[in-house]
Amino acid sequence: MQFSRRLHNLSREVLRKEESLSKFGQAAIKSRRFKDLTTEQLTWEATHSVDDYLTLLSTSSLCIKLERHKQKALIADLKKVLARNGITSISVSYLSALQVAQKARICNGASLANKFATQ
Repeated sequence: MQFSRRLHNLSREVLRKEESLSKFGQAAIKSRRFKDLTTEQLTWEATHSVDDYLTLLSTSSLCIKLERHKQKALIADLKKVLARNGITSISVSYLSALQVAQKARICNGASLANKFATQ
């Protein structure tokens, strides 16, 4: 895949994840159970050897869902294809996100009514 196309696809994916994260945070605030939402994001790239990358890939949820023999066959086939094409390392991009919000004090109507009724 051309670099510019890969970059465009990556940018689109990052924007989609940012939008999803924003919606999640706004839903938490709208619930009125949380306040003072802070969101931080960190993107970085790493280069892995083929063996390290395949080990990492084998821990992904999609790969874990496979039956053990299918998982091993997939990893072995990928290793062969990468070796046949002279690929010795794989660069990947990561996006990590963290949202922190303070728990809001909720005063529901029933407890407020009870407070005034006992006075």
